[in-house]
Amino acid sequence: MKTKHQFPDEGSESGWLMTYADLMTLLLVFFVLLFSISSVEKDKFELVVNALQVEFQGDLSANSLVDLSVIAPVTTDIPQPLKIDVTETSIKTSDAADGDQGGDKSSPNLTTAPVAETDLQDWELMVRDLQEAVDNQKLAEHATVSMPKDGVVKIVVDGSVFFEVGSARLNKRINPFVNVLLDTMYQHGRYRMNIQGHTDDTPIDTDQFPSNWELSAVRATTVLRYLVRGGVQPERLSATGYGDSVPLAPNSSYVNRARNRRIEFVLEKSDD
Repeated sequence: MKTKHQFPDEGSESGWLMTYADLMTLLLVFFVLLFSISSVEKDKFELVVNALQVEFQGDLSANSLVDLSVIAPVTTDIPQPLKIDVTETSIKTSDAADGDQGGDKSSPNLTTAPVAETDLQDWELMVRDLQEAVDNQKLAEHATVSMPKDGVVKIVVDGSVFFEVGSARLNKRINPFVNVLLDTMYQHGRYRMNIQGHTDDTPIDTDQFPSNWELSAVRATTVLRYLVRGGVQPERLSATGYGDSVPLAPNSSYVNRARNRRIEFVLEKSDD
């Protein structure tokens, strides 16, 4: 009887090698992937570091890995603060603005630079001195001192203090008030004064005064000449006649007409 020899199955002995080879291949691929990922992260890190060096140091080393064509320095345009020089500005007011109906109205020019604080204090000082002088001379019922917001100091005086109705001849009673004006001009030498004459609407037609325009103008220049004789420099004075064109109140009563007959003194700081 023949003996049967059993040979081992070749496939069963080499099967584990295939599995082992597959496992090693997968591990190799895995490590290759890890290595590639690590390399990419390193490159990115170096790019970021060098980019920051360019931004904050403004200098690149010879061995830098950063290509400027790839990463350009980031620049930021930051606007510089706006500098505004505040200078002393002389504010001019027109004759029409000085004569607005309804009393003293301020018309500040919004395009001009802010006025210096020292000038505001100077105006306040002038108003205080004028008001004290008016009170001391017992002229408060005949004169009003005001300071509009534009810094122009205005003194409104009843016409009866200076003139009789329809006349341009000065009264003797003007001396106390003229003294107030002279003291003000002496103490505040940088100010100019515009003397403005106003009348009521009562018609006048004489050889000397064909209309209220001539009457108001002559009254203003008469006061101006009197101040010049008192020692005020002529170049600091000017005179304007408004006639009955700028009333403070309707000419409907004796009281209102008396109020409209007035002399106004407008003081404004000169440009010199």
